[in-house]
Amino acid sequence: MSRALTKKVGLFGAVFLGLGSIVGTGVFVGISQTANIVGVSILPAVIIAGALAICNGLSSAQLAGAHPVSGGTYEYGYQFISPLFGYVAGCTFLLAKSASAATAALGASSYLLSSTGVVDGGAVRIGALVLVLVLGCAVTQGIRRTTTINVLLVTVTFTALIALIVYGIGRYWRSDFLPHSFGTKESLFEGAALMFVAFTGYGRIATLGEEIENPKRNIPIAIAVTLLIAVVLYFLVAWLVVYSGAAGAPLTSIAENYLGAAGTKVVMVGALTAMVGVLLNLILGLSRVALAMGRRSDIPSYFSELSNEDSPDRSIWLMTVVVGLFVSVGDMGLTWSFSAHSVLIYYSITNLAALRLEKVDRQFPRIVSFLGLFGCLGLSVFIDRYVALASAFFIALALLIRGIRNAQS
Repeated sequence: MSRALTKKVGLFGAVFLGLGSIVGTGVFVGISQTANIVGVSILPAVIIAGALAICNGLSSAQLAGAHPVSGGTYEYGYQFISPLFGYVAGCTFLLAKSASAATAALGASSYLLSSTGVVDGGAVRIGALVLVLVLGCAVTQGIRRTTTINVLLVTVTFTALIALIVYGIGRYWRSDFLPHSFGTKESLFEGAALMFVAFTGYGRIATLGEEIENPKRNIPIAIAVTLLIAVVLYFLVAWLVVYSGAAGAPLTSIAENYLGAAGTKVVMVGALTAMVGVLLNLILGLSRVALAMGRRSDIPSYFSELSNEDSPDRSIWLMTVVVGLFVSVGDMGLTWSFSAHSVLIYYSITNLAALRLEKVDRQFPRIVSFLGLFGCLGLSVFIDRYVALASAFFIALALLIRGIRNAQS
């Protein structure tokens, strides 16, 4: 058994870790991509996805309070359901968040290179791989330094987004603030499924439960504050995308219309810091789940060892390589959809584990976890079936590997 991680993150740092994990790829890439698919349905879809995320967040919070160790739902599945469910949760998390991290890296590289006139897909992939490598190095510097970097990134991102929202609403404000129709039921639920993944950064708070001070108090507060801010922010940005006619385009195309060259550069910087922040937090969270899986020998125990700086460097580099493999796909739409399906399965297990909590450990009514469970399972069927089949294939492959290893032991 490897050494335990030390508690170095307070409430303030936990909120910023959550915001740094949420406000990034979802707001600068996911909203526009989703609006391009489902149109005006994205507005209520953001609300539905946010409400589901709050249910899941509260389930995660009380689980983290009852069992505050690194690993998130991987550990909760083991503790409260069965080792098999824990293993599936760990695998789906690694798949979902590696794909999300790749989306963030590709998005950041695309934003940066497009500002210099470079649009070549190969160059975007190379830039993304370099960024993943640099941030992998940054995460090995320890949780305290990583948190400090994250606070700076989130501050810059919010400054840019607030400027965008204020000027955008000033220009596009109209008496019929909401449209008369929100599209079809299918587009509504597909939009909610795609947008749900944009909110799931709050899970990083629970995943780092072993390193958060007073987890039973601080984790629920941090998750609630993070999600409320994110729902308001995402809805306003989605409204701007719909009414500016910029669905499918980066937010900088909106900024060009009314902020001018200087304002566009501010939004560009905000987009870059947002996606870099998300990538930083994802590598951080992925490494902690890999650490937990190494402790239980679900992956080689080599990855459960800590460096002299109390940092799981081996699992950090493992996940840096995995994210790099997803980056090589080079398709943000595909990685985003793959992440959406995998993360819905992951949070289904989160809610199922929360339903198994003893009454003394339960901080919220069971109906919250029931809503989260059925919401996740229900939305998962609206993801593109080929993406869903690919996700199921990788989970089945992971189960096969586990079965072979168990048979040999």
